[in-house]
Amino acid sequence: MFRFQTFPPSRALREYLYCYLISDVIDDNDLSIEHEALPMGITTICFSDITASYFNRTVSDQRYSLAPDIALVGQMVQKGESIFCRPFRSVIALFKSTGIFQLSGIPMNIITGRHSTDATAVFSPKEFRECREQMFQHNDPIKIVNVLDNFLWSKFKSRKSDVRNLDKLAEVINQNMGNVNLNWLTDQTNMSIKTLERHFTEKIGLTPKYFARIIRFRNALQLLENKGRQTDVIKVVEACGYTDQAHLIKEFRHFSNRTPKFYYANEDILSPFFLKSMTEK
Repeated sequence: MFRFQTFPPSRALREYLYCYLISDVIDDNDLSIEHEALPMGITTICFSDITASYFNRTVSDQRYSLAPDIALVGQMVQKGESIFCRPFRSVIALFKSTGIFQLSGIPMNIITGRHSTDATAVFSPKEFRECREQMFQHNDPIKIVNVLDNFLWSKFKSRKSDVRNLDKLAEVINQNMGNVNLNWLTDQTNMSIKTLERHFTEKIGLTPKYFARIIRFRNALQLLENKGRQTDVIKVVEACGYTDQAHLIKEFRHFSNRTPKFYYANEDILSPFFLKSMTEK
């Protein structure tokens, strides 16, 4: 169904992006199957080479919506689902916590929880469409990624956004697998809780507490993906800092609408390319 290739950003962009993914959707008679995407604490821009290639929805939506050719995906707060219409190639830029804010300057909370927004409604339509056209003139993945990398660098170097060190704070939350104390965060930033929440919501799209919950959930998912059917749930609870097994199950139901058992009993359900791409150096 999928073939993924991962590429690092250029050195100049590493403070903004995790990586680039090139995804080739192949027709193995399973295009109509629902494929899920879960909250990962990341934001992305996805360029598709073919118009009207897939549909998206979140679990709270009643129906699917056609995804745009250049889709901007903000912080996800619940499970999303996609159905593909045809084989196609997409190029995905996975941004770090404040990356899209630094690229666009838009308040990130306006795209939080939306499975895909038309990026040309947020950024320069002409420039982004030209970038998409130039990328897909090539078949060589390296050349495709170079086009996008050069384009993004041209945009970043012309912008100077003050993120008040929230990028570094988000990295600390990542490194601690979501187990951080809110009072400690306010001490590090010399902000009140309300001020920190306001800046975090504007520049990252979530409150620091909710962002930390997603990071902890993501790390629990990664442990399930690594261990599969050999998973010891109690060890996952302890490693990720959950109070008990009931707490873990509650968080999984909240973010994925499923229990942990579903994931370690169905190893192929996970989307390990997102998990691995953010942890591999």
